[in-house]
Amino acid sequence: MLRSMTGFGSARGEDHQRAYSVEVKSVNHRHCDVRVHAPPSWSGLTAELESLVRAEVARGRVDLSLEARTLPGRNVAAVVDLDRARAVYEAGRLLGQELEIDSSMSLEMIMAAPGVLLTSDRAGEPDEVRAKVVMLTREAVAKLAEMRTREGRAIEADLRRRLLAVRRMVEDIRAALPGVVAERRSRLEARLCELLAPGAIDPTRLAQEVAILADRADTAEELLRLDSHSDQFATMMNHEDAVGRRLDFLLQEMHREANTLGAKVMSAALAHVVVELKSELERIREQVQNVE
Repeated sequence: MLRSMTGFGSARGEDHQRAYSVEVKSVNHRHCDVRVHAPPSWSGLTAELESLVRAEVARGRVDLSLEARTLPGRNVAAVVDLDRARAVYEAGRLLGQELEIDSSMSLEMIMAAPGVLLTSDRAGEPDEVRAKVVMLTREAVAKLAEMRTREGRAIEADLRRRLLAVRRMVEDIRAALPGVVAERRSRLEARLCELLAPGAIDPTRLAQEVAILADRADTAEELLRLDSHSDQFATMMNHEDAVGRRLDFLLQEMHREANTLGAKVMSAALAHVVVELKSELERIREQVQNVE
C-alpha cells in the first residue's frame, strides 16, 4: 500500500483557560524532516511533538504549527526571562562599543526582544496542558496520515495502470522482433544481390552475417530484465512500509534497459514504441517522487 508524501491535518480544542490549534502539513522530501513551530514558552514540548510525527511519517518535509491563546476573561500573568533580558542588554552594549555608537538600550527595547516577556495563564497545571496538546497533535497527525494514505491509493491506481501499459509495450516489442530480423535478412540479401553477380552469394557467409546482425540486435536480456523489474515494482506497491526510494531505484534500472533497447532495435516502428516506453517510464517516475 502506497502513501503520498503530501497531506494536511488539523485539530482544535480548549480547556478552561486556553484555546489550542494544531496544524500539520507535509510535502515531498528525500528524508524525514520535521519542524515544529510553537511559541517560545512551549519549547519544552517540541521534542515530544516531533516524535509523534516521526512515529507516523517515514519520509517528507513536515511542518507542525502549534498556537495557544488565552480565552477572554481568563487570568494571565506576564513572565520575564531575566537571563534572556540580560543577554539582550549585554549584546546591545557590546555592539555599541564595537561600532563606537553611544547608545543605551531602553527598557522598552529589551522587553520587545523575542522571548524576554512572555505571558502565561495563572491557572492550569503543566501536565494537563501537555496532555491536551499531545492529544490534539495525535489527532492532527492521524488526519495527516489518513490524507497521505488516501492520496497514496490514487497514486497506486495510476501507477498500476501505467505499469500495465509498460508491460504491453514490452510484449509488443518482443512479438515484433522475429519479423524485424527476418525483414532485415531479406533486405540484406536483396542488397547483396544488387552488388554482386548472380550466384556469387555464399549462403553460409550470408547466414553468418545475419547471425552477427541478429546477435547485435538481440534484446532478449533487456526485455527479460524489464519484465523482472515490472514484477518487482508491482510487488513493492503491496508492501506496508515506505518504498518510494526503492521504486525510484527500480525505475532508474528500467530506464537503463529502455535506453539499451532503443540502441538495438532495427525498425522505425519499434523505435517509436521504445520512445513511448521511455515516456511512460518518465511519467511513472514523476508520480513516484510523491510516494513515501
